Amino acid sequence: MSLSRPRLIATHWRHAPGASLVVALIVALLAVAITVLPHALSSIREDTLSERLDQTSVTSRDLTAKAADVSLVGSGTSERVPAEYRPQWGAIEDRLQTIRAEAPAHLAAALQDPYYVSIAGGMDPALDGRIFMAMDPLYDTHLTLVEGRLPELIEPDGDTFNFELVASVATAEGFDWKVGETREVPLGELFKIDGDTGQVIAAPTPRFTLVGTYEPDEPSSSYWAALTPLMQPTTYYDPYGQPSITGYFFTNPAVIEQVHFQVPTPTTFWFPVDESQLSEADTSVLVGELATFTSAVHPLTPNPGAGLQFETGLGDALSRVAATNHAFTALALIFVAGPVGVGAAVLILGARMISQHRRSAFALLDARGASPAQRRLLMAGEGLLAGLPAAIVGAGVGITLVLTLLTRSSAPLFSPLTVVILVALALFPAAALAATAPGAERAVRVDDAAPSRVRLFVELGVLILTAAATITFVGRGAGSPETGIDPLATLTPLLLTIAAALVTLRLYPLVLRAIHARLRAGRGFVDFVGSARAVREASAGAAALLALLVGVSIAVSSTVVLSTIDASAQRMAEIRAGADLTLSVPRFADDAAERVAALDGVDEVVAVRSVPNIAVVVGTRTTRLPMYALDSAAFARISPHPDALLPGGVSLVADGSIPVIVSKSASERLGIGLGDLTIGGTQQKVTATVVAIVEGTAGFAAMDTWILIDESHLADVVPVAGTVTTLLVDVAAGAEPADVIAEVTADVEPLVTAITAESASADASSASTTAGLRGTLFAAIALTALLCAIAVVLTLVLNAPARARLLALLKTLGAPPRSGAGIVSWELVPLCIAAVVAGTAFGLALPVLLFQVLDLRSFSGADSAPAYSVDPLLLAVSLGGFLLVAALFTLLSLFFARRVKVSSVLRTVEES
Repeated sequence: MSLSRPRLIATHWRHAPGASLVVALIVALLAVAITVLPHALSSIREDTLSERLDQTSVTSRDLTAKAADVSLVGSGTSERVPAEYRPQWGAIEDRLQTIRAEAPAHLAAALQDPYYVSIAGGMDPALDGRIFMAMDPLYDTHLTLVEGRLPELIEPDGDTFNFELVASVATAEGFDWKVGETREVPLGELFKIDGDTGQVIAAPTPRFTLVGTYEPDEPSSSYWAALTPLMQPTTYYDPYGQPSITGYFFTNPAVIEQVHFQVPTPTTFWFPVDESQLSEADTSVLVGELATFTSAVHPLTPNPGAGLQFETGLGDALSRVAATNHAFTALALIFVAGPVGVGAAVLILGARMISQHRRSAFALLDARGASPAQRRLLMAGEGLLAGLPAAIVGAGVGITLVLTLLTRSSAPLFSPLTVVILVALALFPAAALAATAPGAERAVRVDDAAPSRVRLFVELGVLILTAAATITFVGRGAGSPETGIDPLATLTPLLLTIAAALVTLRLYPLVLRAIHARLRAGRGFVDFVGSARAVREASAGAAALLALLVGVSIAVSSTVVLSTIDASAQRMAEIRAGADLTLSVPRFADDAAERVAALDGVDEVVAVRSVPNIAVVVGTRTTRLPMYALDSAAFARISPHPDALLPGGVSLVADGSIPVIVSKSASERLGIGLGDLTIGGTQQKVTATVVAIVEGTAGFAAMDTWILIDESHLADVVPVAGTVTTLLVDVAAGAEPADVIAEVTADVEPLVTAITAESASADASSASTTAGLRGTLFAAIALTALLCAIAVVLTLVLNAPARARLLALLKTLGAPPRSGAGIVSWELVPLCIAAVVAGTAFGLALPVLLFQVLDLRSFSGADSAPAYSVDPLLLAVSLGGFLLVAALFTLLSLFFARRVKVSSVLRTVEES
């Protein structure tokens, strides 16, 4: 009974489907990786954005503008303002909503409804118990009354102003002010018009009645973060250390009409930012929109010159996020390109294996008159049957993983690029099989002795392309956060790896011939026969060599990158810590350093004094910066990295001059260079000498702009001792920082904030980008190891017929059974050694190029590029893990490869 053509084709495809299933497995594996990768990277970038925003204070994130006076008091139409306050505050609300609506699109979507608070006050700062009144038409929506009621508008009693106030519970307790109690307190320069003379004269001291107390509803919200003084009283210290208390109170918002012409009413306007509207994909766009918005003056009134200019730290935070995510994505794609290249090589090996299995069937087809086009079409159909369903299944599995595990991803489910790559992957087996369709000729031995001109031209082309790509890559870098990742940045390292593999393939036979020449003089036949086959068929393992070399180079170079980033982060963490243990509070007691030094487990303590506002004169401009003073000699003794603050040869102690060190950020922003610099207090200034400019990452500094001076010169600059805000503690050998912290909180300062080098390093290592890069690179190593193992297995399978004939012949000649394993090992052992040696050398060299092109400073927060570093333990783990996976598959393959039935092989030889 004859079969129809479709049934014949189906029978042909169903026969010995093992090779096709291997190809399908590889396609599915790659499809899962390709589908998941964009979402994994996006999730990590989103985590980086959230992490950076969490590290940025709410007040820094918000867009804030300040005006010397409320300026615009008038009616408006906004229903957000309560009707009773709309005549005074409606115009401001309407104008701010207009400013928000006119903001650039991405920024406008992230801005929430505006807040605005006017403060009435402005008397002598030396006055103890001074009062500021806050006026906000929406204040009652942010608090909960604890006692009493909300303030009402009270008309003046003759010439005397009367105000009702409501205070936070903490402020009322700090002032010892009971609800219902009235006090007379000066409030700026209240004045009146004398009815007899018409002169402007001072009004009587106003009366304030506390009518209620409250607790903030959400103390961590944007509203209360901007109005911290309204949650508790503020204590100020004069230059002589004498305290004075200041309190902020809410009053009826309509009071603005009474006081805004009488006393200064500085007003703060701000837009809270909705973090949920910020996406990592839009960070670069938002940075540009923020720059445009904050550089413009937004008119508040029709009067010329009256306007608001907003400030925010969000732009700097997003710029850092964009730089970090750009560097992370570039590195991830560079190392992910390796497994893709290995996957292509393995698919080609799979196609060759299918062709080899179909050779006898195609010989019969040729005998019956099949054309080459029919053979290629049949092979392409088999490749399509193996690749297309596998790609669909792999994409489906990938999407399932994305929807269940990577829910933070903001990337589209399938981007156009992902679809193109998946389609190409699904069609790749069909194309490879069509190109390798076997003909009618009998399989013969092909030695590598005859040089191939085509191969030479191809290799020269690859080397020239690699050189051109490398030069271009070094010249223009990996792109920028604004332009995105340059595709050349992803392809150049892969091209370099392929070039290294081609060079290795050229040198590999030369080494094998030298080894074979030495073995010819030996007595054993196993090594002689095995080396002879390795020399004769060196090109047979080219794909496996390429796969192994790429895999080893990825394992080594990724380890170097991680080691370098971790070492840089560790160094920056130790610099930020400043010592074994750093203790911080807003103000330490004068004897705190001596008391901490007397504790068990403490060798030495260095106190850091802060003078918050030092005048710095650069040219004709005077700016104020925080200045810190410490014992520089003691700091050099206890700091793990004293050179970070005190570069070699620099001293902060000198006779006849005042040496200072300036942070790099302060130098760049203010134009401060080495040499003379005028600094000082309000009344007196001196000329200091800038002896060094260093990175601004100091644990004692709240910001990255500062001046550092030795404490012996502090009195030469300002007539105050400053405030001790930080203690740098040298923990004794054998003592634990945790025990010292417990002693400090129990005996010295219960509310101290403690940082150790270990805790700072752990925070740096657990950062989303660093952890994400580590996971991505290890996943790339694991995937490459699996693909390399498959490549080794396929190489053994492809060599199986020739190997089987040789082993069968040797057995008939009396060779011992153990000789089979030795001969088979010559197929892989030299190849693996060559791949490991060349891959390790190339993997150690590749990061040198990457560090010159990619900006990795954002991973550690350093101002300078990280130094090349290798962690031997991490290298051993990553490279050892890679080789272990490949070795396990290889040993299993060798075990089955040496088990040959002599009769079946000899019968096959006779039939062929």
